[in-house]
Amino acid sequence: TQSTWDVRNKDLELINIQYQKRQEDLLENEKELVMQKEEMGKLEKELFESKEGLAYLRGNLNDVEQQLSRAGAELQIKENETKETQKDLEKRTENLKEFQDKIKCLEEENNNLQNEIKELGKESGIRGKMNENANKTEKLENDTMKTRANENLENAPGKQDND
Repeated sequence: TQSTWDVRNKDLELINIQYQKRQEDLLENEKELVMQKEEMGKLEKELFESKEGLAYLRGNLNDVEQQLSRAGAELQIKENETKETQKDLEKRTENLKEFQDKIKCLEEENNNLQNEIKELGKESGIRGKMNENANKTEKLENDTMKTRANENLENAPGKQDND
């Protein structure tokens, strides 16, 4: 009986020691759990911040993609405008060549006309001299005829020195 109580007391002491040990383990586990919860809280906060950062970066990426899309559309418009300008420039160049050809033809025609005018001028000068000579000849003939007429009148038979 005493020995039973002693055995029981010993058992109780062992159970109490085990209980205390388990209490300590439980406290240690609770501390560890609190630390892990704190660490988990930090990780959740980092995860949330990372998600926010990721959302922010996705927003920026969307903005950049939209800007790139707009820039691509603007570039396409500029390329189309450049092509149109190039076509217009080619057409204007072609028109300029046509005008230059027309000017060259007109210059040649002008030179030909000037040469014709010079020839006509020469011929006109020759004709003018011929007319001038013909007029002089006619005047000389008229003067000669008047002189002969006057001579004939002076030498006429009915005319004596009546002076």
